[in-house]
Amino acid sequence: MKRRLNALIIACLVCVGIQAQTEKGILHLFNEDVKTKASPVVYDFLERYLYKISHAVRGFDLNQSMADDKVVVKCGSIDNIPKLSPMSFFSLTRYDDKGYDVCWQDSTGQVLLDIQFPIQFELLLGQPKSEIENGMQELLKSYPDTMPGIRVEQDLQKTSDGFLCSASPTYYYIEEVNTSTYYEDKPSEKAKAVFSAKQKAYSAANLFQGVINEAYNYKLYIEQNLFNFRKKQYTISLKQWLNYCTERKLTIYFGVEEERLDGIKALLIVQNPDLGYNHVMSLILPDDFVNTRDAVIKATLNAYIPTDNVKEPYQQYTNRPRKKI
Repeated sequence: MKRRLNALIIACLVCVGIQAQTEKGILHLFNEDVKTKASPVVYDFLERYLYKISHAVRGFDLNQSMADDKVVVKCGSIDNIPKLSPMSFFSLTRYDDKGYDVCWQDSTGQVLLDIQFPIQFELLLGQPKSEIENGMQELLKSYPDTMPGIRVEQDLQKTSDGFLCSASPTYYYIEEVNTSTYYEDKPSEKAKAVFSAKQKAYSAANLFQGVINEAYNYKLYIEQNLFNFRKKQYTISLKQWLNYCTERKLTIYFGVEEERLDGIKALLIVQNPDLGYNHVMSLILPDDFVNTRDAVIKATLNAYIPTDNVKEPYQQYTNRPRKKI
């Protein structure tokens, strides 16, 4: 009786594994409640990538393709992919911003498949950089033109000029490019984010960190640099940009390069640690942007720069005098 029961369990697991395959060229390996330990993109990648290699011809070409992708089988075998299912024991380990180790085991604890792969956005998204960056305009315009929820800064410290700012900001290589937000110091009142024509640098930082309710109808006119020295121009609302950053859980770094007679020149870096890329944006805010709530802000965008390579376009900024805020 026990043998029959074990045989039935094994048969069910095999059937679940076979049924995990879909007609869309992916496997169904995870229940939705599992897709919380990492970015959903990681799970989508595993279901797509393992489908591809399970249907590939074994041999040199497959081995070379996986080597090019830096996908390494540590233990188990790709021949066990048909045995994987949402019922398999699954573990995921992240190594800082470098890569992942994922492992499936059967009911006896035997490793079916244990692989490592890098945090690299082209691999995880399954597209070359040229295609991904070319889709940036459509992606940004897909986000709603409504103000996202305002995050409330709880931990504040005093600045040297009588305001309050984030007590524990992070910065990108240099302190002037950071995640700080700024507030009026009024002890008897709830902290209010600075947005004043007298404090343009603080106001600009707050605007792009998404803590200003009065974002209203600001527009971003973006000139995006593309592959092969091509360029693309388009306009989106600032609210669409903020929604994009919020939903994708991007870390936003802002720094003022110059306060000029015609406005503010600033640098914006948004980082996606889950996919290993940065967007670098040079901004020109008109001098009257605080009072002109439908102002057009000009932006030059270098999108999807691998995090390890971001120093190159960033170097032009770090060599110039900057205003510390």
